[in-house]
Amino acid sequence: MKNSTRILAVAALATGLFTGVSAQWSGLQGLVGCYDFDQNVLDGSGRGNNGTWRGTEAYDMGQIGMAAKVSYDKGLTYNNYISLGKAADFNFGATTDFSFSFWTKFGAGSWDGDPAFISNKNWSSGSNTGYVLATDGDGRFQWNYREAGRTRRDYDGPAGTMSTGNFAHVVVTFDRDGQIVTFINGTQVNSTAAQGGIATMDAGLETNIGQDGTGAYTDGGNVGWRDGMLIDDLGIWNRVVTAQEAAEIYAAGLNGVALKSVPEPATMLALGAGLAALAARRRK
Repeated sequence: MKNSTRILAVAALATGLFTGVSAQWSGLQGLVGCYDFDQNVLDGSGRGNNGTWRGTEAYDMGQIGMAAKVSYDKGLTYNNYISLGKAADFNFGATTDFSFSFWTKFGAGSWDGDPAFISNKNWSSGSNTGYVLATDGDGRFQWNYREAGRTRRDYDGPAGTMSTGNFAHVVVTFDRDGQIVTFINGTQVNSTAAQGGIATMDAGLETNIGQDGTGAYTDGGNVGWRDGMLIDDLGIWNRVVTAQEAAEIYAAGLNGVALKSVPEPATMLALGAGLAALAARRRK
């Protein structure tokens, strides 16, 4: 092999390594909340939107490291959830697009009614202003969204989707004047017209993980994460997450890689080119 070919091979490898240091994966753009729940509720987005446990702090094995374990019973004799407070980054107002991504796990028969994964609204009525991502008594995934004074929007997925006893991955993107798109385990399962982007969806309540915005939702003593719900690697964006990014987050999580560490695809291509060139050199 000529010297010029050897130089190209080394340059390609160097490009791959350099790109790995300097490039930023597109999915980190617009990230305003990032929680790995590895024995804490600190925000890894750099925005300082740390969470606060209400009730008893608890963790268990997650999809990626540890996961937070929220729980409450129908009578609120215990009520353990995480509050993100009223951070300005989570007030999406009348026009800001937003997205969520998280892993969750809960077993069959371990909950009651339709408790929330994350919410900023009073979930006693879907007609109240705000949003909720939740399950229901049959283990489906569902969301509800309503801007103040506007028509509510809803999605109710197939029964049993979430309550398999294994971790499931959820991404929901809210394009305020476009579509609300839902991905389960990396696959798009729904697209619903938002018909919004006109009025506020801020309810003046806290953004809570494992509870609604009031922090006390039981629907008259009928709802609870009785035996606990695990939530892991939660991301919140002030933009629409793309289908490609949703798939990349899911694929990375399957391999134990958190969303903040998902590699830039261009980095991997450059590194692959460098390694391939070196392999070809060795065969000469």
